Amino acid sequence: MRQFSPFALVLFALQQCSAQACTPSSLAVANSDFNSDISSWTPSGFGGVTWITSPLLVSGASAGQAQLTIPAMPNAFVGVAQLGLGSATTGSPISVSGWVRFDTNTSMETLATCHIAISNDADYKLFVPTAVGWQQYAFTSVSDGKSEAANIGVTCNASVEVTAFVDLVEFKICPDGSSTSSTSSSIMEGGTSSSAAILSITAMPTSIPSTFYGNGTTALPTSGQIVSEVITCKLSIIL
Repeated sequence: MRQFSPFALVLFALQQCSAQACTPSSLAVANSDFNSDISSWTPSGFGGVTWITSPLLVSGASAGQAQLTIPAMPNAFVGVAQLGLGSATTGSPISVSGWVRFDTNTSMETLATCHIAISNDADYKLFVPTAVGWQQYAFTSVSDGKSEAANIGVTCNASVEVTAFVDLVEFKICPDGSSTSSTSSSIMEGGTSSSAAILSITAMPTSIPSTFYGNGTTALPTSGQIVSEVITCKLSIIL
């Protein structure tokens, strides 16, 4: 089999590159601020989702909030989801964000067992809350061109029931207003590989193969593999 040097592969990738501009926009998230109820949202997980009003507000939001009741059980998850938001252009940076707070009586010991989970249905990310008050969480990914979703919830591993609240959930395309260029050296969200030599070239991202990204369970490529489709014009050479 013919062998190519890393330098030659980089030159080939450069020839294929074409950075494109990206205009910020949003896909409509219905009832994003839970103004009067939780309509348009589908509860998910093991606990309950109800609608409340509270004087503890996110700036610019109404008093309405989604209340999540996470049961006292191992790895319990409760969230809200909205599917079928529409599609973004394949390769566009996308962001799902939302505000989450916990009941004021939540102890720091209990809070330490919890994570905030945000997903666009294809990919997801977990965040560690650092306070019981309102905090905004935003997950940035790359669109695969399919119908998008906005999912946000809380997972806890506590010995007591946990109450959390969600407000102002948004879905944005190209949220920073820049071009779609990327120089990320990661080939898997939250993952690292000491044996990977990453050659990153500013380029327009494309969809990321699910084999290597987003499901949190699949192993990284084995020794000797070359991954050339994680991001267009970026070659990850596994040594």
